[in-house]
Amino acid sequence: DQEYKRLYYGFLKEGATTSWIKYEQYRNVHKAGYLYALKSKTPKYKIILIDPNDIDWESISQELTEFGSKPIMVKDFVKSQKYYWDTACFIPNASDLDNVKKIVTEFLRLQGESFDSGLVFREVLDLKSNQIPSKNGYAPVVEVRVFCKGRNMFVMTNQLNDLIDLKIRIPSSYEIYEAVNKIDSPFFTVDIAFPKDGSDWTILE
Repeated sequence: DQEYKRLYYGFLKEGATTSWIKYEQYRNVHKAGYLYALKSKTPKYKIILIDPNDIDWESISQELTEFGSKPIMVKDFVKSQKYYWDTACFIPNASDLDNVKKIVTEFLRLQGESFDSGLVFREVLDLKSNQIPSKNGYAPVVEVRVFCKGRNMFVMTNQLNDLIDLKIRIPSSYEIYEAVNKIDSPFFTVDIAFPKDGSDWTILE
């Protein structure tokens, strides 16, 4: 986000007037702050601010109790390590603290200096996919990206055949707007996926 900050304030310094996304809005949407506006349509999550050099594992364990023994994934405020799914992203049982430590520690090692702000633990739903998991356990799911500008919603996907094969219903612009209208930004994108249990659709990020 520092690149956007320099760009945004650089233009303002030169006297430009712009209707761009304000830096503060960009930061809030780009970081995990957007989750607070999507509670009704996103998997259960927990945000935990940490110092990667001084982790209170007992506190993390307490925070994760609300997931019970459900599967969860971990990311920071910006990025996951989904391509290292089995070793640095996916936690099969949220109550298994030893494995939580193992996965989170490897995640932090891979993130290195790019680690951003805190940990986001999110419930892993069983989502529709037409692909076989790779060797690391990660299977890309069927999803669509929606570009949102006010009440205008533009859907983009390169998985049209999968949507047809799996008989997936893409939500209407009205449904998407009702789910995302609390996000404080004039323009943003959301990624939508589809649970196997038939519970319509969910916003991943």
